[in-house]
Amino acid sequence: TIGKIISVRIRMNLPDQSVDVASRGESNWRIIPAISGGGIFFDLAPHQLELIIYFFGQAIDYQGMATNQAGLYEAEDTVSGVARLPNEINFSGEWCFCAPDTIREDVFEITGTSGKMIFSTFGHDLSIQLNSREERIDFTPPKHIQQPMIEKVTQYFLGNGPNPCSAEDAILSFLLMDAFTRKYYQRD
Repeated sequence: TIGKIISVRIRMNLPDQSVDVASRGESNWRIIPAISGGGIFFDLAPHQLELIIYFFGQAIDYQGMATNQAGLYEAEDTVSGVARLPNEINFSGEWCFCAPDTIREDVFEITGTSGKMIFSTFGHDLSIQLNSREERIDFTPPKHIQQPMIEKVTQYFLGNGPNPCSAEDAILSFLLMDAFTRKYYQRD
């Protein structure tokens, strides 16, 4: 519908108070790099980056940078990354977990030669823009959004189905996150 894909962009801006939902301090594994790998970014971005890989394929070239703007905890709270995807699709991502509450956003934007599609990874809205026309689709998410995945994982461990998310698949998004935060790990 939107034509040949040209670029993909993710923007996530959340206020630092959003960390309070999972509780601050020693009990909040999400902001302790030794446990989580690198803060809220390492908690939320895998879901977004796995969609990128699922839709468009493994990134060819990628780089980024990360900083701790607010200094509220040890992990980075602001991350930017760019990548070249298969078929010469450009990707850019920006994650800020110390943004003002007035610019809270979760935007996943796919631009094609005929229009663009915009949705939120953790929300329930979708917009398709073609020329001057815009179609908005709002849907009600399932009550237990993780239930289908939990069922597939359970079936895998019981020997009754394929692995729904292998370590090999997960590594692809973590390679991007490591590059975006400049946490390169040596492979043996």
